[in-house]
Amino acid sequence: MEFKQTETAFYLGENIESATAKIEYEIRKNELIIMHTEVAEIHKGQGIGKLLVKEVIDFTRKQNLSVLPICQFAKKEIEKHEEYQDLIKR
Repeated sequence: MEFKQTETAFYLGENIESATAKIEYEIRKNELIIMHTEVAEIHKGQGIGKLLVKEVIDFTRKQNLSVLPICQFAKKEIEKHEEYQDLIKR
């Protein structure tokens, strides 16, 4: 599965307006803030939300940023993974 990227999101679909799954973020200074994760009903239960979080984490590492998950789904997903803990903004 390949996600596309804009300046403020990773998404699945033809374009961001018609995305069937997306994770939105903002970058402020050296911090990536995960604002919202959304997965359409047709993709529920397929692990796409988890893959979107991983995509953002990988991007965060490559950009040498810390991560601040405001989105509750992303926050819970990040807390489950020990390998993501070093990126959390404290």
